[in-house]
Amino acid sequence: MRRFLFLLISILLTLGVCAQKAERKSRKAIKVERESIIFAKIDSMIMAKDFNFVARSANPMQMQAVQLTSEYHLKVNGDSVFVFLPYYGRAYQADFSSTDGGIKLADAMKAYTVKQQKSNYEIRFEAENRRDTYRFYLTIGKGGYASLTVNSNHRQTIIFNGVIAGLGL
Repeated sequence: MRRFLFLLISILLTLGVCAQKAERKSRKAIKVERESIIFAKIDSMIMAKDFNFVARSANPMQMQAVQLTSEYHLKVNGDSVFVFLPYYGRAYQADFSSTDGGIKLADAMKAYTVKQQKSNYEIRFEAENRRDTYRFYLTIGKGGYASLTVNSNHRQTIIFNGVIAGLGL
């Protein structure tokens, strides 16, 4: 009876140790699996030209970063882009008759290119409104986090950090 009890306790302890090792491996495996699922979703969104970048912070040139509390975004849908982003920084030319600030446009994209690298995507395109021409450089990483650089003819460059919507981030 003692041998049986000793054997039972030994088996239970061994299973407990093995379960802990399996749990450690599974955490890493879960992280890798989650990243691959997110990257597959990002890939399908980019190939369909249907994704939404949500800005969480703005990094103007020569200024401190600004954490954004409202929802600002850049949405690509087919060959069109819809942009509603704030602007902080120096404007070289201002439209005095307008009360609109920020970067707002809804127009067709030009020169849309996608470059896939090992762990990210680089998307470049141009769009314009009646006052200015904008060049957008969007880098999307494996985890769904993204960085958007906006260049303009009449304003300093500004960089936005955020996420791709619809990935559960």
